[in-house]
Amino acid sequence: MNSDLDEEAPAAVSQQWAAIDRLPTLERLRSSLFVENIEESGDGKAANVVIDVSKLGPSERRGLVEKLIRHIEHDNLRLLRKIRERMDKAAVGFPTVEVRYRNLKVKAECEVVYGKPLPTLSNSLKSIIMVFSANGVFFAVHFTSISMFRFVAAVFQTMEASATVGSLSVLFVLLLSGFMIPRPSMPIWLKWAFWISPLSYGEIGISTNEFLAPRWTKVIVEVPYVLAQSLVFTIITYPMIGYYWSAYKVFWYFYTMFCTLSYYTYLGMLLIAITPRFPVAAVLQSAFYSMFNLFAGFLIPRPQIPKWWIWFYYVIPTSWSLNGVLTSQFGDIEKEISVFGQNKTVVAFLRDYFGFRRDMLPLVALVLILYPVLFASLFAYCIGKLNFQRR
Repeated sequence: MNSDLDEEAPAAVSQQWAAIDRLPTLERLRSSLFVENIEESGDGKAANVVIDVSKLGPSERRGLVEKLIRHIEHDNLRLLRKIRERMDKAAVGFPTVEVRYRNLKVKAECEVVYGKPLPTLSNSLKSIIMVFSANGVFFAVHFTSISMFRFVAAVFQTMEASATVGSLSVLFVLLLSGFMIPRPSMPIWLKWAFWISPLSYGEIGISTNEFLAPRWTKVIVEVPYVLAQSLVFTIITYPMIGYYWSAYKVFWYFYTMFCTLSYYTYLGMLLIAITPRFPVAAVLQSAFYSMFNLFAGFLIPRPQIPKWWIWFYYVIPTSWSLNGVLTSQFGDIEKEISVFGQNKTVVAFLRDYFGFRRDMLPLVALVLILYPVLFASLFAYCIGKLNFQRR
């Protein structure tokens, strides 16, 4: 605080800081309280001004730093003068120490704590390694989660047993990942589970410098990760499943997986933005995922869903993903198969059992890309407007 403030200034400054704390998260991070000089206020007193540090130009930033340095020097000078006055009143002399050095050598290591390091070859290599290591962590966590579910499905084979064991595995990974139970609070004999949970590394990576980027930067930065995940997922799973090899169907499979992973990613970010604490977001996540699985059209096909619930089928994004995958892969196959004791073509089976038609693929493609855009837009709005840090 500036030493030129009057006696009522501390209370006024506290009120201004409290007003800043009540702002939304994004505005609160960009706002700061600055005390102007006496000469600039014009009324003989220092004025408290709330400024937006992200809108300052180069000259304004330089002036701000110079004012801060000038205030610090002035406050230090006043402190030293008060100490001197008190020592003079008590008739206490300053202690003097004489130190002499001979053949003195000083060696220091410097570290850049703000801004970018010098563009040397070693610093450039370090930056490249850090970028690839960060991407590798997210890819490894995602790939580990997929491998875990595939392992459970391969061992238990039936859908009921795989779903039960998969739910227990998700619960185990979630409880021991450091979200529900922080690692310092875990018993010593249980801390090994923290390091084998893939979500632990996701927590460490996401919590680092997560809330310092602008809102839309957080949205756009997810696109390369999801794009790489979709590409790797398509390369691995498409030949393993045995789908037909054609550029048209491979692209449709890749496009559907990209949109699916995108809206799942942005939905998780949205739930974090609209809830005050992680346990609340975890409960909402379980509810959303249960509805996504129940009304996707796989467990209960669309023709068998009651009419008063059919609207829920159309608003669930997973139903459009299933429609895109099955229709693009099998919607043009006229081969006759035997299902439920009847001989039908594959096209007729998709139309009668699932309600999928090939002429609806353009609409499916449009809806699939709208879900990520909708969830990302809601996340960007909520992270900037909602603030749960109330006094």
